[in-house]
Amino acid sequence: MQISSSKALITAIMDVVSGLDLASTLERIVASAVQLSSAKYGALGVVDKDGALSEFFHYGLEDNQVTKIGHLPEGKGVLGLLIKYPKSIRIADLTKHPASFGFPPNHPPMNSFLGVPIRVRGEIFGNLYLTEKLNEPEFSEEDEDLVKALAGAAGLAIENSKLSLTIQQVAVFEDRERIARDLHDLVIQQLFATGMSLQSIVKRMDNKDDRDKLTNTVDELDQTIKQIRQSIYALTSVTDNISLRRRVMNELESFSGLLHSTPSISFDGPVDTLVTERQADQVIATLRELLANVAKHAEAQHINVVVKVAEGQLIIEVKDDGVGIAYEIKKSGLENLRKRAAQLQGDFSVERLRPHGTRAIWMIPIG
Repeated sequence: MQISSSKALITAIMDVVSGLDLASTLERIVASAVQLSSAKYGALGVVDKDGALSEFFHYGLEDNQVTKIGHLPEGKGVLGLLIKYPKSIRIADLTKHPASFGFPPNHPPMNSFLGVPIRVRGEIFGNLYLTEKLNEPEFSEEDEDLVKALAGAAGLAIENSKLSLTIQQVAVFEDRERIARDLHDLVIQQLFATGMSLQSIVKRMDNKDDRDKLTNTVDELDQTIKQIRQSIYALTSVTDNISLRRRVMNELESFSGLLHSTPSISFDGPVDTLVTERQADQVIATLRELLANVAKHAEAQHINVVVKVAEGQLIIEVKDDGVGIAYEIKKSGLENLRKRAAQLQGDFSVERLRPHGTRAIWMIPIG
């Protein structure tokens, strides 16, 4: 697999998990699969409990073509084969396959075919159908691997959409933590499955440098999914109060235009339950000052933010890969952060990282 393909996969995964409306999520899955596999046409068929196609989302057909074709597929022929035997399949020429049912009048010609099932929590949700590989006679094994990895992330995105609807309907505050745990577990499971799929691709690569680069890309994917997980957590608040997680996410978004890249964020511990409103205000003020300092002085390409509660301490860590600090805390605006921490019986420190970068840690006791 080429590095460009792995990056395209990450982009596709990020796209399909970026929304919460189910219908739009399914449309994005189809579009991402088409682009990832270089197909001309694509579709996602949702399979009902009776094994029939209950919904059909398509990509590549013009509106006038859809009108001329008439009713959408019902799950017969090769499409039915994938429903009956839910495993990926590649066909060089649909018209020559024994299960081919033929096309209705006014249907565009389709020869090469790639079909991949989508599972949600182990159960078949539907199938991805891709046809007419561009500039090639048929889809490759690499195309199949890429779309299978995408299908794993698609299962995550679909479940997220369903759980989001549940969140909107649930009016009981006590359900918040349960929903958060469900989402967290789902992310971990799907991440593991996708990571395993990519790792199997790494093993088939001959060039060591390419293997190393793809391995690094997988690590970056892990970090990206962690960020998505934090966004999902922010959705679980069903009260009128804005959670600390959501406030932190909003603050990071407000700095997106001032930094070279949006900071990554991770939360650890019960930050939404043990942190008081006053302490939350201090967190936001501190984070704002640290990010402003990075934006003004660091020239950093990457910024990592951690907010956690551990051993009776509320801790904020901001790490960047910029030019580092060449001044003492007491001689800079960071002195304000030290004073703020001291007033709350806490501490603040800044250290220079090697070969470059800075780590700032602000902490105060809680409870």
